Amino acid sequence: MALRIRDCWDVIANGSEKKPAGDALTEWTKKANDALTIIALTVDPSQYTYIRDCTDGVTAWQRLKDIYEKNSRATRISLKRQFYGFEHDINMPMQDYVNGITDLAAKLNAIGVTLNDEDITDVLIFNLDKEYSSIAASLSAGKTDLKVGEVVSTLLEEEQRKGGAPDVVTALYSNGINNNGRGPPGRRGPNRDRREGIIEMRTCYLCGYKGHILKDCRATKTKDGKAITTKMTIAALERIKQEQEIAKSNYTTTAFHIPVTKTEPIEGEDVSWSKQNGDTDPAAALDKHLSVNNPPKEGPLFTYRTAKGYNALTKPKFLQTLAKAARAAGLDPLQGHGIRIGSTLEYLLRGIPFEVMKVKGRWASDAFLTYLRKHTQILAPYMQANPLRHDEFIRLTMPPIRRG
Repeated sequence: MALRIRDCWDVIANGSEKKPAGDALTEWTKKANDALTIIALTVDPSQYTYIRDCTDGVTAWQRLKDIYEKNSRATRISLKRQFYGFEHDINMPMQDYVNGITDLAAKLNAIGVTLNDEDITDVLIFNLDKEYSSIAASLSAGKTDLKVGEVVSTLLEEEQRKGGAPDVVTALYSNGINNNGRGPPGRRGPNRDRREGIIEMRTCYLCGYKGHILKDCRATKTKDGKAITTKMTIAALERIKQEQEIAKSNYTTTAFHIPVTKTEPIEGEDVSWSKQNGDTDPAAALDKHLSVNNPPKEGPLFTYRTAKGYNALTKPKFLQTLAKAARAAGLDPLQGHGIRIGSTLEYLLRGIPFEVMKVKGRWASDAFLTYLRKHTQILAPYMQANPLRHDEFIRLTMPPIRRG
């Protein structure tokens, strides 16, 4: 999609490394160079070794295609085995199950194995976990010309009926516990090519051991002689403070302390802001929250009123509220991580330096670079519109080429 956005997919799709003659050469060269930039920023760093000496995107694409879309018997057998035997893990979102099967179908089609909607829908249905046996039976007994979209829509609706998609972090931990920390059956061992692949690799930020996360850590958790609890991870109203910088610009800075965060599980972190102009002013939003909800001083700061009393704000409720507001405004709601990607891009396009964004996002150096590389397909097309931003973006995300 990134290649299509930059209008350079046509030179890739034609598949010819031979450059055109005449006036078409200049346009071809520009598109081929743009394609090389996008490919280099999008692929995993482990793939750079295959495209380091490529001078244009056509060559780079063909090089990767020869490696990963090689139509050999071994490749076909391997992909067919994965496709027809794809396991439905009910501890992971249904969308992951759908994506896994459709991605494998696309890979098979790429090497010349023709799969129609009937083939894909059959696999989607007969590989469902036994907890979905009723919906599988219903789909099997239905019309014979089911489309992939119809089956996917039905499965996602059934997932919502059962309570919605599971939280991924909780699911990863749950899988590890159910299998004695070893990961799901059939995908054990550090060298297995597993779809999840990181269940036993989750690292607790408190004790440092792998296999679980902070909130489920069984190690002794204390702070100032008191046990760390889930409630302590939410800032209390009484911890808010305001500091007046009279000597500078008479600006008021509001700050509150979060006792436990992902990056600072023991000491916690301070979050602060100053008044801003416009509808997104955090100071006005906090004042409105305190006025409307009047949270108790001894309770969590972000407590809201309901018909049954007070509730502490949770991540699912926060995202649900944002989605509701977006729909009311006629906008498509963002998923949880999409908000972080979008805000990062917004700040970068406004000219905020990368180093400042690293601090705002509370990233360590390596984590920030990993984040940028992971989302280059989204960020790169927008970055290219700003040459200075784009040059810095490439410098950060593209490792130096080693000359042998």
